[in-house]
Amino acid sequence: MFELLTFSCLFVIGIIASVTDFREGKIYNTVNYPSMLLGIILWSVYGGIDGLIVSVIGLGVGAGVYLIIYLMGGFGAGDVKYAAVIGAIMGYPMVVSWLVFSALTGGFFALLLLVRFRLKKAERFEMKDSLFIPYGPPMTLAVFITYGYNYIQSLG
Repeated sequence: MFELLTFSCLFVIGIIASVTDFREGKIYNTVNYPSMLLGIILWSVYGGIDGLIVSVIGLGVGAGVYLIIYLMGGFGAGDVKYAAVIGAIMGYPMVVSWLVFSALTGGFFALLLLVRFRLKKAERFEMKDSLFIPYGPPMTLAVFITYGYNYIQSLG
């Protein structure tokens, strides 16, 4: 039941983050910060001090991996905070599976956009035109895949 609750929260948050990232290139702090707090509160109510630890470690792992990539110029700060949200709500160790699926969906999404961009423009494009890829949608897709994967794992 708790997993359904966390999935439902991430579903709503993920749709909002994906739409704003895709349309405006931003995942807003007004979504990220309250959502991090929500994850910490949910886990604390569900699991007490152990739940709090699961959530905080998840937050740190999600944000930590994305922060490294952000510092290398790969993501925006909103993506780092959204990864923290996902980690806080999923908790540790589930966030580790999400990181793997996130890398795969993000790479696939980037490849699709690159192919579309190359087909759309017959002339040579400048590098600055190709740098922005909204990563919120593949991050959210990876959330859905992670929950689906965990569900399948629980069956057998």
